Amino acid sequence: MRIFYAVDPSPNHWALGSSLVWQRNLHDSLAAAGHELVSFAFDFREYNRHLDLDVPSQRAWVDAHRPRLEEALLSQVRRAQAERPLDLFFSYFYAAHCRPETIRALRERFRLEDYRRAGANPYYFQEAANPRFYRPYPVRPRYDVTFVGQMYGDRPLLVDRLWKADVDVRVWGPGWREAYPSGWRLWSGRARRLLGRARLSGGDGRPAAPATPSAPGWNYPRLPARILGGSLADEDMVRLYSESRIALGFAKVGQTFAGPEPIRQVRLRDFEAPMSGAFYLMEYVAEIEEFFEVGREVVCFDGEQDLVDKARHYLGHDAERERIRAAGHRRARAEHTWERRFERFFRHAGLDRGSSR
Repeated sequence: MRIFYAVDPSPNHWALGSSLVWQRNLHDSLAAAGHELVSFAFDFREYNRHLDLDVPSQRAWVDAHRPRLEEALLSQVRRAQAERPLDLFFSYFYAAHCRPETIRALRERFRLEDYRRAGANPYYFQEAANPRFYRPYPVRPRYDVTFVGQMYGDRPLLVDRLWKADVDVRVWGPGWREAYPSGWRLWSGRARRLLGRARLSGGDGRPAAPATPSAPGWNYPRLPARILGGSLADEDMVRLYSESRIALGFAKVGQTFAGPEPIRQVRLRDFEAPMSGAFYLMEYVAEIEEFFEVGREVVCFDGEQDLVDKARHYLGHDAERERIRAAGHRRARAEHTWERRFERFFRHAGLDRGSSR
């Protein structure tokens, strides 16, 4: 198929300029399946810094700049359609990127019959991982328990619980070092503010990621600086899965952990880690049982003490941990690639004509 592809290279591209997570998962998987991709030539990064329309300053920025993205989108789709008809428009947009009426204009203006036939009918499309990028590395484990991801929600509380239980846990990602600065960084930050440099920058010159506030009524524990790492390049993240005896996954959304009914969701990491050959210990979400056999292919925890107990158990049972790790990797490679996800969707939508598969 000929697909107009409008997706930023990474959901965190504004903070991690080197990250190509979506490029390697979505774009490369579609290309490997034999589809022709016409990529939307547009820099999303500043738009992805202004996604929260409930914040007045961000909404004002979006109102001022969103028309530029929409105009570029319509122009490039029009040009691609004129060169040769498109079969599918594929995007990953937030409201800050594009309004629904712009998408409707695409459908109505260019008469993409296959896209119209799919209409707005809901289709359950879960995430996956690209096995050409997410793969085991031939290295020995260096760490007991690791987590790679942004610092927010109850993640610091769970990490603190492991650390206080004498489990050797390490974390990497945006926000961890910023939330727990060393004495030197505290001093230098004060000095900069005194000198009038209120806006700090990261080591590569980009603005630092916005601070992540804790939920009302919660105070984050003090974590030791030695267990906190910065953001990793994509390749280093994948390698870390092979360097870890246990890789963690947290499921709660934002600050909902502080409410009576926390929201949990399946995440990209839940497929990245097993595809990379990790032993994966993740926070329980009922939906994960549709994709992995819990206890045989991945292991789930529910609550702080259960997390500690299972981390200790599997650190002390190498053979059992290896069986589960290998089974999870086999299942991921067999069923949870983007190629399989796209093939099923295209068949469902009647869009599989023209595919090389």
